[in-house]
Amino acid sequence: MPYLASKVSVIVVPLHGFIWLLTKQCVLLALLCRAAVYDHMGEFQMASEDLRAVLKDEPANAAATQLLLKIQKKVSERPPDQQHDSRRLFIHEAGDEEGNSSQEKQPTGIDSPQDLCILYSNRAACFLKDGNSQDCIEDCTRVLELQPFSLKPLLRRAMAYESLERYRRAYVDYKTVLQIDISVQAAQDGVSRITRLLMEQDGPEWREKLPDIPPVPLSAQQHRKVEPASAEVLQARAEKAARDAERRAEVLFSALKQEGNDLVKKAQYHQAVGKYTECLNMKPDQCAVYTNRALCYLKQEMFTEAKQDCDAALKLEPTNMKAFYRRALAHRGLKVNGASGRNSALTRWNRLAGRFLHQHKL
Repeated sequence: MPYLASKVSVIVVPLHGFIWLLTKQCVLLALLCRAAVYDHMGEFQMASEDLRAVLKDEPANAAATQLLLKIQKKVSERPPDQQHDSRRLFIHEAGDEEGNSSQEKQPTGIDSPQDLCILYSNRAACFLKDGNSQDCIEDCTRVLELQPFSLKPLLRRAMAYESLERYRRAYVDYKTVLQIDISVQAAQDGVSRITRLLMEQDGPEWREKLPDIPPVPLSAQQHRKVEPASAEVLQARAEKAARDAERRAEVLFSALKQEGNDLVKKAQYHQAVGKYTECLNMKPDQCAVYTNRALCYLKQEMFTEAKQDCDAALKLEPTNMKAFYRRALAHRGLKVNGASGRNSALTRWNRLAGRFLHQHKL
């Protein structure tokens, strides 16, 4: 090991002068190499400084993130008497307040909370890409403890919760992201997906089962100027609104028609007429609704109204047999009523004539 350290020292010294002659990308690569060399030499503080310089220019540099966390782990595993020199950068793992054996490993001695957040956030992104959702959630939660309402960790944690089918927590995080910046498309799509899943899972009262959605302070909200929508966007919105309205009308029409049919089965013809009338107000070209309402009118001996509905049905469908049959019933009802009315009038006339003749003794 002393031999290796001596050889490594020969490499490190020239890098100090050479590093500034390279392009930015080469500089970052050189810093990474030098950090790796310092790591082998046990110079963890120097290695950490190089790695943080890399992360300052490339916050998502996975190699620098992983190496810095590896160095942090090495420092935390050193005996207590050897940790003093590195205490400015790292503080060894601490147990909970009660001294339980279960300890949460957290690097709390990085120069600033911002650096620590970058490390955790980058590692969370790596975990999410690798499908390690649980570790992603833990790192995102640590970032949010240090920097509440940080957008990227919230979004990544929401995605991780969704992948684990923890839909209620995912919904809360997605909604929190939209409070911060309503233009985040990934959060909008996530809310739409999870809303459907929660409705299937929890039923109409799914909102009551959600955890509380934290209010985002104004200082954390990213106010963006909303640019006016283009003509194409406005047209697409109008078409979508029309389709949605048509879909809702179709659902309501079917429900009213079914209610009318159910009332007919119960012989509640007057109430059924009301349901069918609502249907025709929405869709006046539905032949079946006219024939159904005509049946209700026939049952109530409203023959004129029944005939009118049958006439309307036959205008829509000239060969509709139900309309022909029920119009025939309406005609028969009208004739019977007409004959009965004429007979009744003749009887009354005969009575009046009889009285007149009797009074005048004719």
